[in-house]
Amino acid sequence: MKKMKLSILLAMGTMTLSWLRAQSPASSWQVDLAAGTHSVYAPVKNLKYDPTGLITQFGVYHHTGSRQVFSMGFQFGLSGSKSMGDASFAQLVARFTPVIAKHLELGLGTGIGYRLSGYPGSTLTWDGQDWQKGKKFKGLFQVPLQLSLGYRSVKIQNIRLSPYLAYQVQGVFGYSPDLSFLPLSSYSFGLKINK
Repeated sequence: MKKMKLSILLAMGTMTLSWLRAQSPASSWQVDLAAGTHSVYAPVKNLKYDPTGLITQFGVYHHTGSRQVFSMGFQFGLSGSKSMGDASFAQLVARFTPVIAKHLELGLGTGIGYRLSGYPGSTLTWDGQDWQKGKKFKGLFQVPLQLSLGYRSVKIQNIRLSPYLAYQVQGVFGYSPDLSFLPLSSYSFGLKINK
């Protein structure tokens, strides 16, 4: 069932981006590269904020309109954590990025995605009567919320570069029976690149 939902999500995103690509010139496409730190928030006793996990992200977005304030695209990421293990994710994100004071770009984005988490140690699963050896990986759905502040843009030959700082919260669903909703947060520095 989860594989089917993931396949439907990826197919919908691919079709949407293919349609957008056919409707527009290459100048409305943007590549987004970012890196930073991330941490987990959970209602667990004695859990402290520990932003030691690294996160890297790569995104491809399509802008609409002449002012390019709305975009939609795919974002892929890798993150590592001592307590939660390594994870990779893909998410479909819609962003609103208005420009104020000529160059100051504000950003708000949200969407839906899928996360594949690898646990750092061996896991156990309760079958109702006894503990059984669990899986090494788990697939989870997530909903991102992104806030950013950047500078639009520095032009070098035919390329426009827009550096930015971002904060992202990813609501992860189904992490464990006790934590059906788990918020992950990250701070990152990124660069948007387009023609």
